[in-house]
Amino acid sequence: MRFPIIDFHAHVPSPEMFLEYKQIKADIPMEKAVLVSGNMLNPGQLGDFLRGSIPLNSEMPNNDYLLDIIREYPEEYLALFTVDPNYHIEEDLVQALEDGFMGVKINTIVHKVDFYDKNLISLLTSIEHTGCPVYTHITLNPQSSIEAMVALARKFKKLNFIIGHMGFSTSDFAAITAAGTNENVYLETSIGSRLAFKEVQKRGLVSKLLFGSEFPTHDPQIELEKLKLVFDPSEIEAICYKNSEALLSWKRQGVII
Repeated sequence: MRFPIIDFHAHVPSPEMFLEYKQIKADIPMEKAVLVSGNMLNPGQLGDFLRGSIPLNSEMPNNDYLLDIIREYPEEYLALFTVDPNYHIEEDLVQALEDGFMGVKINTIVHKVDFYDKNLISLLTSIEHTGCPVYTHITLNPQSSIEAMVALARKFKKLNFIIGHMGFSTSDFAAITAAGTNENVYLETSIGSRLAFKEVQKRGLVSKLLFGSEFPTHDPQIELEKLKLVFDPSEIEAICYKNSEALLSWKRQGVII
């Protein structure tokens, strides 16, 4: 590919895993990556965690480690601050953006987030004026469902909400509809299926897709190759670079945090 690539979703559980990702990023190559915490749960063991057979490693995301990375490699890596509405306060979120984080990650599964929760509403109110990205998962729980997330996005129309993994499952037409009917709702492609990608293409919603890898559970190269099976080169350029670059440009627009 002759255009830059941005991976909008890579987990970094440890320094060893970061070194592995760094090599993969160089081999592809990818211009930038948006990192999120990965220390709270062992990669690949989400199923066991949901069954209740293993505990979390930690409820505290490794935000500080991500901050170290983006300060050392400011041209290559960006990061989202994982916020726990039951722990963090407004000042934490504002400080995170001032420190260099590019947006927010909400982990609905680990932190059992309720999109209607007053603490979450207060947190997002404190940063709404920035227009920064807010990445989240959706679940079948009514408090963190696609309907609840859409209600949150409509409450905070200046923020840009990104639904991870194309929705609840690998082919979630309700999530695609949410992106198509709400200007500030986007879809991140990792784990997404061929059927979901073709539906996005059919509806003319390529501008709402952001390439993500879900490293280390999934391989960035494989996730890229999946896109090539459906989309043409100009569409892939939008998905892998232009769409993400537009959402990540808010700090360059002179926004006062």
